[in-house]
Amino acid sequence: MRSALRNAITELFDLLLAPRFNYADRYELLLARVTLLICLFIFTIGTSLLVGALTVPTVAVVTPDLLVSILLVVVAAVVAALLVHSGQLSIGVWIVYLIYLLGAARALEAGIGTAMALLMALPTIYAGIVWRWRGVILTVIIELALVGRVLALVAQGQIPPFNTAMMTNYNFSVLLVIGTLGGIALLTGAFAFEAQRILQYSNRLLTQLRGVLDISQVTARITDLDELLPRLVNYVRDRFGIYHVQIFLVDRESRFANLVASTGDAGNLLLDRGYRLAVASPAAIGQAIRSGQPFLSTGEEDRTVSESESTLRFPRHVNELLPATRSELVLPLIVGDQVIGALDLQSTRTRTFSLRETDSLRLLATQIALAIYHAQQFQSQSDALDQTRHMYEEAEKTLRESQQINQRLTGQAWKDYLRQNVSSGIGYTFSDGKLHADTSWTPALERVSNSAEPIVFSDSNRRLVAVPIQLRGQVIGAIEVELEPANSSIEIAANELAEMTQAIAQRLAVSVDNARLFEQTQELAQQEFELNSISSRLQGYNDVQELVKVALHELSIALDADRAAIRLGQPTQDSGSQPVRRREKSGTGRLSRDTARMSTINPETQS
Repeated sequence: MRSALRNAITELFDLLLAPRFNYADRYELLLARVTLLICLFIFTIGTSLLVGALTVPTVAVVTPDLLVSILLVVVAAVVAALLVHSGQLSIGVWIVYLIYLLGAARALEAGIGTAMALLMALPTIYAGIVWRWRGVILTVIIELALVGRVLALVAQGQIPPFNTAMMTNYNFSVLLVIGTLGGIALLTGAFAFEAQRILQYSNRLLTQLRGVLDISQVTARITDLDELLPRLVNYVRDRFGIYHVQIFLVDRESRFANLVASTGDAGNLLLDRGYRLAVASPAAIGQAIRSGQPFLSTGEEDRTVSESESTLRFPRHVNELLPATRSELVLPLIVGDQVIGALDLQSTRTRTFSLRETDSLRLLATQIALAIYHAQQFQSQSDALDQTRHMYEEAEKTLRESQQINQRLTGQAWKDYLRQNVSSGIGYTFSDGKLHADTSWTPALERVSNSAEPIVFSDSNRRLVAVPIQLRGQVIGAIEVELEPANSSIEIAANELAEMTQAIAQRLAVSVDNARLFEQTQELAQQEFELNSISSRLQGYNDVQELVKVALHELSIALDADRAAIRLGQPTQDSGSQPVRRREKSGTGRLSRDTARMSTINPETQS
């Protein structure tokens, strides 16, 4: 019951004294609330005087002229309140100040007395609140001028020193004193109350800003998103004294807001469930993400639950695992122009959050959004780096395998080439000014061929350099150079000789391999030419016997074969049991007869 009454009083207070215009400056907001309170007080007192003058006969001193003045003051107070609500604070302040000042002047004209002096204090206090020392000095000067004028009129006998009518009317005099004291008390109390609110807001704002600074320092050292998110929600909960804190992040398709961090046992249970909300849902999270604006729920929403014969109001769409929630503030997490998620703050008290405090809390949300964004970027770059490193390792492995295969193929190709063309190898020796063929291997040539490492030897008698001839990592030969200092006409250092010889070996390896490839290409071209020639000759025969004879003859000549045979059909058991030697003789005889016969055939004349 007391809670409901307190809420009702608070709502009435906000309705009457909360300006409809959003004043950015905190001191202007204070002046606006104090001015509205004074306007309400003037309206109440003025209305009461009008009603009392018309209904209470003891207040006979109230003249028609005074009634008109009171009515004008009430209207002026209403106009000043409307100006304050519309944002014209300076005009409204001047109207209230003039009301106070004219009231003091009117009271002085009625005579100098104690009650009148109290009325003169009102414009001085209000001017001090509004314009500080300048207002106090200005008002004191104006009031001193008014007092001087009244004293001059008293000296001239135009105004009595005391208002005898007011002094004889005791009821009105007491009422005037009480009203004046009440106005002064209300003015000073309102200012003190608003000053306290401003100080509390400033302290709360300072605490929030310190919390934002601390969060920025904490998050600057954390780049792992899985470690950062729990640290953020727990820190915000402990630092700002909030019941429950959770963070939602929007997925890549912008369809769902996934819960990624939450406090307490309820938060752990929600995380285990994989809790998420649709961005298009009417929940507070969805509305904040879609609009990019804070969503505030003060606790006076739809759902109600009875507890101990009292009604508790809950915000809309609060999870059933968090029954103690009474108010909620959802702040969008924005980076640039993109909303990446939402920060959900829930409190066990109603009206914990206000729209005026959302600016500082939005700064907190911005810092959290930047920390999450930087952690995401760092993680994506780290994943990309790992992927690049993996691809590099795979490419390096593939390159090594290709090099190994290339080395084996190169070595095998050169072995086949040397076996087919020059069985004893290729080698030359230059000695005594003559060049002659020599396939023998000296110890130095054998050593560099086996080790694939160059040899440099130098003493007073000779200088010897031996280097391997390497092609794609495969040794295909070696070069040996020996100089005798006594017979050398050019002085060359051993290391320079080794570098020169090795450079020649590298170029020689490429050149001889190109020559080998050219020879093989020529051989393949010759083979292709011979195959085409045989094929063209075979196309001129329609008889099977003649085709077989011509094919065997052309194949034997093309391959320079010692013996060749062609059989059509399937082998029989008898033919398979004949001795090989007999078959060879029989075949040879037939081949000789066929060859003799083929020599008389001119394939070009056959049809």
